[in-house]
Amino acid sequence: YAAAAAEAAKWGILNHLVDSSELETFTYDLAQLIATKAPLVLSVVKEQLRILADASPITSDVFERIEALRVSVYRSADYLEGIRAFQEKRSPVFTGR
Repeated sequence: YAAAAAEAAKWGILNHLVDSSELETFTYDLAQLIATKAPLVLSVVKEQLRILADASPITSDVFERIEALRVSVYRSADYLEGIRAFQEKRSPVFTGR
């Protein structure tokens, strides 16, 4: 399995490849990092993945639903907060709105 995983990582199929002895620590660290991100964005990404998993091929209705989810993020207070925080070189404070 290690050779297959290394090959998948080489082709960009995997985001991360860690030894099994590091898996638990890596997973908790990644979850902690994800938890610092904007809650609205995380929920939209999860919803998009759910929609895409159920749709093949993508219909115009599915495309429009995904686009509406993205627009909701771009119009959110969290989006503006992320931009401001980046410009001010500080950590963002997301509220989920």
